[in-house]
Amino acid sequence: MSQIIDVSILLCVRNGMPYLRDAVNSVLEQTGPLFELIAVDDGSIDGSLNWLEQLAFKDKRLVVVRNYSSRGLTYSLNKALAIARGKYIARIDHDDIWLSEKLIRQVELLDNHDDLVLVATAYKEADTFKRWKRNPILPICTNDSEIRLALYKYNPFCHSSIMVRRSILNSINGYDESFKHAQDYELWTRVLTLGRAITLPEVLCIR
Repeated sequence: MSQIIDVSILLCVRNGMPYLRDAVNSVLEQTGPLFELIAVDDGSIDGSLNWLEQLAFKDKRLVVVRNYSSRGLTYSLNKALAIARGKYIARIDHDDIWLSEKLIRQVELLDNHDDLVLVATAYKEADTFKRWKRNPILPICTNDSEIRLALYKYNPFCHSSIMVRRSILNSINGYDESFKHAQDYELWTRVLTLGRAITLPEVLCIR
């Protein structure tokens, strides 16, 4: 019998070294829920794919998928989503980092509040050495009302901080591949028609 996966994490990589190691390690060191990390390599030529495949051989939580030529972020996200098994979907960029309690905090909220469709977290901006340098430029909107008002003006979420119900993403056919950029912003406008969103005030993501 296969394990029940709580969270599927989507990681899309194109020439992600040297930041990739820290990003992946921050996922593998998460506490609490059972998860799988689905890494889609989008035609890297810097050794990213080889490093991921070697790590996947040792850690079965990592699933590596390859695009033989670059297809772009939106296509790669949908490719990962199509094979995801988790109840919830999380997302991390190859140069971002999570704090160790990120997943468990979000899973607890989604498990206990059926009307929640999306849980994000506060985040910090960092320099190229991942040293915190400032709070995000835009204000963090913590409750659903603030988030909905903010959506009219800007994207109120850091993509690497979100967790969404997989059933919701499947019901709206995932990311819209006509959007090569701002695909996350467009997605939130559809996700939030189906339920409530909140952002945890704790900084659990560094971008």
